[in-house]
Amino acid sequence: MNNSKDLPEKIYREYEPKIRQYVRSHVGNETDAEDVLANIFLKVCEKADSYDKEKSALSTWVYAITHNAVVDYYRRRRPTDEIPEEFVSGELSKLDEICREETLEELADALESLDERLRDIIVLRYYNGFPLKEVAAVMEMSYANVKILHKKALNQMRGRMADYV
Repeated sequence: MNNSKDLPEKIYREYEPKIRQYVRSHVGNETDAEDVLANIFLKVCEKADSYDKEKSALSTWVYAITHNAVVDYYRRRRPTDEIPEEFVSGELSKLDEICREETLEELADALESLDERLRDIIVLRYYNGFPLKEVAAVMEMSYANVKILHKKALNQMRGRMADYV
């Protein structure tokens, strides 16, 4: 990342309340929760240079560090206690829900940023499930033009979503 020095501050400003809530809900003791939170932001600072936005969204990277810190807490602090089931099973955890909600919000914002014609193509293609040939017929456009505009819309949405990381 170009500005890895600014990354920890950005993460703290944007994610601290959600991370704090997540840690508090999984670590019963307030003092321990504060220690885990401090460890999370220490890891973020230490690993800021290794973050690669091509591999994952910033929120995914931050929440992975958060999840791992809570698991480490259970391993170190409570060696006789079992790690809660949500950390070892494939079930959707609260962390996964937070990541999904953020991604859906970003996706909705990216879709809203498109002009009406591009937005219609994306809605017809992905929401209604129409193949591009049917999208072309519905919009009374050539198939070639719809393919070009479809690609343009996806690129604009990718660019918009990259603004979030």
